[in-house]
Amino acid sequence: MTESVVFNCGFLARELKLTPEQVQKVIDLLEKGMPVPYIAHYQKDEADDLSEEKIRAIAGKYAHIKAMFERKQSILRNLQNDQKLTPELERSILDARTERRLEDIYLAYKPRKQTEADFAREKGLEPLALSILQATEAFDIEKEAALLVDPAKELPDTESVLKGVAAILSEKFAWNVELRQRIREHIRRFGLFVSKKIEDPAANSNTSKSAEEDQCKSGVPENAENPVNAAAEVNAESGESQITEAPSAENADAENTEVKGDDPAVSSTAEPEEKAAPEPEAALDGASDEKSESVKS
Repeated sequence: MTESVVFNCGFLARELKLTPEQVQKVIDLLEKGMPVPYIAHYQKDEADDLSEEKIRAIAGKYAHIKAMFERKQSILRNLQNDQKLTPELERSILDARTERRLEDIYLAYKPRKQTEADFAREKGLEPLALSILQATEAFDIEKEAALLVDPAKELPDTESVLKGVAAILSEKFAWNVELRQRIREHIRRFGLFVSKKIEDPAANSNTSKSAEEDQCKSGVPENAENPVNAAAEVNAESGESQITEAPSAENADAENTEVKGDDPAVSSTAEPEEKAAPEPEAALDGASDEKSESVKS
């Protein structure tokens, strides 16, 4: 069905500066299910007296390569079941050295939902997209697009045709393995990470609360327009502040204003002045005078 991937001990041996025989011996022990500490302490002769650090490095690399092998076999089976596997595609999958490149190759063949580009292909717009992609000289794109206008295919005008063609081209660029690698390398070399401080709303609220507390301790409310209009009574023992508002100047003037005029509305609201009571001595004198006048008569 597919070509099996042979594990290359020589490549791993060169990377770890060991011999292929040493690498193969450790791999054989790992395949038997032996953990790294057991091999390092109880299988020294079988592991060619390699240190635990070296054995662990071999185990890590081997696990990665084994996972790659299993993933390649899974992709090849899926492509063969979908009847999409070709000799060239199979060779590119087997030659992939990294997981990133392997997934880039498989990206165009993964099962997925229909995209806008798929609908455009069903409407027969792919030939125009390929002619644009492979063009060696300039030509009138809008003129060619006008020939594909067909209301029955939901292509009522030239704009809808060009939109479908653009979707096909965008997908082809996204699936291009070499282009994706070049863009990735360009970003890795020239890309910049930019960070920006974001103000924390919780911190701002805590700052405003502390400001209000400071204002209260100082005896002046934060929203007071005129400090003269507020009086602070501070308890020296407890340190607590109690704020009492003094009457404003306008209210004081209104209370001290006398009610004048004959306006009944105004006079009805004003309280009548109380007459002063006569002095006790003056009242006694008046009573004695009246008594003497009655005797004379």
